[in-house]
Amino acid sequence: MENAIKVESGSSFFLSAGICGVMTFLEKNKAVQGIDYEVEDQCLYISIDYIKNNNIPEMYVSTMADALGENTKFYRIVNDRYIDNAYKKGVQNLDKDEQKTLSDKYSEFIGKFSQSRYLSAYKLLEQKDGVQTVTEAMITDLKKCDDADLKYQKYKNIVSLLNQPEVKKTLIYTELIYTNFKLFFAENSQSKKISCLCKSEQNYEKTYDDNFFSPLLEELKIEDKKKTACCIECRRNVSPKFKKAFTFLSDTADDVNRKKSYYWFCKSDAFVCPVCAFIYSFIPLGFAFMGSDAVFINNNSSIKDLQRVMNTCKAKTEDENGSVRRRVLRTLTSEKIDALNNVMSNIQVIMNSSDYSHFKFEVIDKDMVMKLQKGKKYLSYFENKKICFEKQDKKPVSTKGKNKVLKEDKKSVSVYDLVLDYIYEKRDLYYLLDKLLRTEIDKNGNINYLKGLLRLAIIFNGGAEMDNLNEKVNLAFLAGNNLRKAILGNDADKSDSEDDNRLRGFVYRLVNLSSVGDREQFMDTVVRIYSGFSLTMPSIFKDCYISDEMFKAIAHGFILGLKYVPYKKDNKEDVNNG
Repeated sequence: MENAIKVESGSSFFLSAGICGVMTFLEKNKAVQGIDYEVEDQCLYISIDYIKNNNIPEMYVSTMADALGENTKFYRIVNDRYIDNAYKKGVQNLDKDEQKTLSDKYSEFIGKFSQSRYLSAYKLLEQKDGVQTVTEAMITDLKKCDDADLKYQKYKNIVSLLNQPEVKKTLIYTELIYTNFKLFFAENSQSKKISCLCKSEQNYEKTYDDNFFSPLLEELKIEDKKKTACCIECRRNVSPKFKKAFTFLSDTADDVNRKKSYYWFCKSDAFVCPVCAFIYSFIPLGFAFMGSDAVFINNNSSIKDLQRVMNTCKAKTEDENGSVRRRVLRTLTSEKIDALNNVMSNIQVIMNSSDYSHFKFEVIDKDMVMKLQKGKKYLSYFENKKICFEKQDKKPVSTKGKNKVLKEDKKSVSVYDLVLDYIYEKRDLYYLLDKLLRTEIDKNGNINYLKGLLRLAIIFNGGAEMDNLNEKVNLAFLAGNNLRKAILGNDADKSDSEDDNRLRGFVYRLVNLSSVGDREQFMDTVVRIYSGFSLTMPSIFKDCYISDEMFKAIAHGFILGLKYVPYKKDNKEDVNNG
């Protein structure tokens, strides 16, 4: 394409995410491929005429608000129908709990739209012609109103103002600045604002224009011979006047205006050209969001493949309450992503959230994708399972003159996310299996779901012996369950019997021995229990001496069989036992 800006992916995930975001921007604004832009493998060409002939700053703010708006609290609160439904039912007909909920909904609404960030945004809206905006006085008046019917009228009036396109766009963008955008763009340490996107008493379009769009237009006018600086990202020459410090992105480099000593000869080089800075500004559109979490799957085989992967990641499903881990897994194992079958290099998965202080990176290779596809069935066993671990740091609690008591602090975590963490980080799943076994035994919990984790451990560790290991696990599980029935008799299907509690100590010892790989002591303990009950020892145990991997599989299969109790729900036996 002639007379176009060329951007090539591959150098960093920032640039790849920005390119993916630009593609989303172009599609949402009806840009025509072949005229306004062109894609060739890893290169994106954007027509200079398209850039010059469109109000890009206005389109940027509108597109960000439109694309990311449904993920904001603004959208949730304004579209909450509880207050409307309460008045349809009749306030006088509400019970005590419903009245409290109604009061809480009003308080949430008032608290949200009286925040300082919104008060500043109302003042920006007052500068725009033909826009009737919400004011601080309206929110205060709603808060003080005691008459139920009058309060509802004032509430509906404010909601109608909030739903005006210009007001809605500005307020959603305001929230994005203080939430989603802070994951990518550095904030001012004093004002807590993102300086490149938000300045006091300046509308958002103007701020974006000053920081990203005008420098790009001006750079295009400058002759190449006058461009003496070098962009750290694309290595193209750039004019010193319009180079931009790389530190406007979060979690990148130190402030180049103060930390000169960090660079060779005290000459800082962490600058990017206006083209790369412009592409970076679209990074939020490139990521997929779930609550406060953001994820980007960096598949660099081509821009089209990159976009196809991220479109699948962003696609809504029935499971919208799942974790970002689940979304990544769904994307990687989707039948739609045929591009992943041709990947020769590793795939980066980049995550960030308000809980992280830095971007979190995980590397997934083709072999892992194939194993995840095989283990998808077993991962489903953990989807709604949470487990509570005791935190190691116990907090002292004062008892007024008496000795301090250590308070046991606990945290509940998703087993699904925990298992995926171990898989993505290439950690030993047997270690996690032992940890979960101990925790469940301590609280006398149901461990049936852990057979799925054992199957996953075999998939990721078993190699060519996977089928053989699975067969051995089945035999070991059966041996353990038969032993349980022989010891407990009619109480074998109960997890709270007195005999089962005695069996728990034996199981706990087996878990400890298998976790440290003590095959001799493990076998000695098993022989003693069979001898004690005058039972014939199954032949499966001789295979424990074939290899360490075989020992782990048989030992854990036997343990799970010993503690297996059929779980019945609605008179139907749970069959998710691996």
